[in-house]
Amino acid sequence: MPGQQRNSRDKGSFSKPADPLGRALHAQREAASLNFDWPDAHGALQKLLEEIEELEALLTPDVTSEPAIGEATEQAAGEDAGKDAGKAAVEAMSEAVEEEVGDLLFAAINVARLCDVPPGPALSSATKKFERRFGELLSRAKRQGIDPRRVSLEELDTLWESVKREERERA
Repeated sequence: MPGQQRNSRDKGSFSKPADPLGRALHAQREAASLNFDWPDAHGALQKLLEEIEELEALLTPDVTSEPAIGEATEQAAGEDAGKDAGKAAVEAMSEAVEEEVGDLLFAAINVARLCDVPPGPALSSATKKFERRFGELLSRAKRQGIDPRRVSLEELDTLWESVKREERERA
């Protein structure tokens, strides 16, 4: 209409960075610039916890409802009759899990943004820390004659906690 100018922001158009993390961060900043934002990180953290609960509900078996993803996979693999229905159920569950994981990641990026923590570098640092610690875990396992593929998760977790504890003591 003549006399009315519309800002591209009013239309909800976002210029989109190529990488998913950057795109999520950009979309959140754009929404925040239009007053669609949590007042502080606590609200975003509560949303993150809600997303975790939703994912947990999908992954937790409930005997009174549809099977969780692991059970759906087992049922589909073990039944000849109704394979198409079983496969469809597994695919639907996988899609639901993917959607919830995406929501969880999006919410985590929002928490980082509201804490003024750049999520990309934070994720890179966390990954490097994991790689360093896991490398040390493997070195210790080798020195102790432990094959990680042949021991329980509990045994590996004991090594992991030892690596973490000693790393913190050195810091």
